[in-house]
Amino acid sequence: YSKEGGLAFEAARALNRFWPFVLKVYGEFDRFCVKRLPEWAEAAGMERVLFESEMEREETTRRLVAGKKEGVRNQVDATPTYFINGKRYQADMAPASLVDAVLEEVERVSGVLCQPE
Repeated sequence: YSKEGGLAFEAARALNRFWPFVLKVYGEFDRFCVKRLPEWAEAAGMERVLFESEMEREETTRRLVAGKKEGVRNQVDATPTYFINGKRYQADMAPASLVDAVLEEVERVSGVLCQPE
């Protein structure tokens, strides 16, 4: 059901509720069911009818296909795959490690020392 899931994430993005939707879906990950996507959209603050309509739009499908093509071009072969400033990140995936890697790149590019809060 990756297509349906992808369309749902694109719909949530278009409705400005991407991150609340991501958190809801991943919180229910072990119970994933395509039929529950509208329910989860409502729980993430979207109107069911608007969400379902957005999922069915041709533009939503075009955005999903464009994202898939970008992933193929960048040789993404698993999720999650992270890129930091255009470079594939292949180290420790723990959140603290990701934050450190981003801060190191900010320091490298800007010359400004960054400290995590």
